[in-house]
Amino acid sequence: MIAFRYLISFLMIFLCMLSSRANADIINRAANEDNRPYVIVVQPSDDVNDALWYEVVDRHLKYAAKDLNMKVENFFAGDDRTKVTSNVMAKIKSGDKPDYLVFSNQVGIGVNLLMLCETIEIKCFIYGSSLSQDDIEKYGGPGESFKNWIGQIIPDDEDAGFNLAKILIEQARKTKEDNNDNTPIRVIGITGTSSTPASVNRTNGLRRAVSSYPDVEILQIVSARWVRRVAADKYDLLTSRYGGADVVWAASNDMALAVLERARSLGHIPKIGGFDFVPPAVDALKETGLSAAVGGHEIDIAYVMKLLRAYHDGDDFIAQTGTASLRSKLIPLTPDSVSEYSIFFDKLTRGDVNYKTGLDGFLQDKAAQSNISMQAFRARLSVTESTGD
Repeated sequence: MIAFRYLISFLMIFLCMLSSRANADIINRAANEDNRPYVIVVQPSDDVNDALWYEVVDRHLKYAAKDLNMKVENFFAGDDRTKVTSNVMAKIKSGDKPDYLVFSNQVGIGVNLLMLCETIEIKCFIYGSSLSQDDIEKYGGPGESFKNWIGQIIPDDEDAGFNLAKILIEQARKTKEDNNDNTPIRVIGITGTSSTPASVNRTNGLRRAVSSYPDVEILQIVSARWVRRVAADKYDLLTSRYGGADVVWAASNDMALAVLERARSLGHIPKIGGFDFVPPAVDALKETGLSAAVGGHEIDIAYVMKLLRAYHDGDDFIAQTGTASLRSKLIPLTPDSVSEYSIFFDKLTRGDVNYKTGLDGFLQDKAAQSNISMQAFRARLSVTESTGD
């Protein structure tokens, strides 16, 4: 059934292409005349303000593109997965053909967009969330079934989910010890969507962490579909059902912040943490509202732009890195460690860093290729600043 669904999707795209003379123009039309690579980044959402994550990615994308001399557009293709591909197609038909299409496999849009890129011959790059395991087994990785799929950068979400859970559990354990409380540590998990590998892998990390403790139990793991209001309502429901928890692990800080607000209204704040270094989450760490945050993969979009800039200039990043599938690392922050990054986060928000400088040498440095992270990006900038270059 899965293969049949994708076949139908592909045929619909292909027939759509044949039915309009304008689509032939897409294949032949030059992208732009100034030789800057033109990149469209597809977001499965209606607007940049729909989630804090999109605002941060949008900022990194635009700053990096400016420093790398690229033409980029963050295209919000709607959150209805059945319409994203047709919306992207309409976007391409309405303007210049991009050199590259960049997207995440959020809400399961990856395969259809890969098929679209094969049909209209656009190079594409995946970041943030990989294909599902079933799709990987069926189609393989970059350059295998889809020749225009030139690469991907995917965070190690399972490890990050594990690390976040361990930090929150240890914080809860310290609180119980201080209060001479010997009862088990009770955990609530709030995930994104079941169709998003990032959510699935983060949740697998949570389960692995809990299984390593004999005195920790998961009360329930529920999906909030990445939606703030839904996360708060689910927390409310589970609090009523179980009488409270010691830890709330959330698959995004959009959801974690909503839970924090609801927990404050209920008069008891457990140890709460989530993913993404969005500014309100960083602020909540400083104010000891959130207990932990894991992130830094927001900067991955800048690494993607660096690779595409090099590819466009004839510098084969696959030959340089030895692979088309790169992994990025997420880093944890707590109220005790967030101050170390405060000035850097302020600079990122203002665009007061040079992305070209922060990414220079990346392709030639094997150690850097195995440490794609905000921590490494910050370290390269710091070295440059300290030497006065």
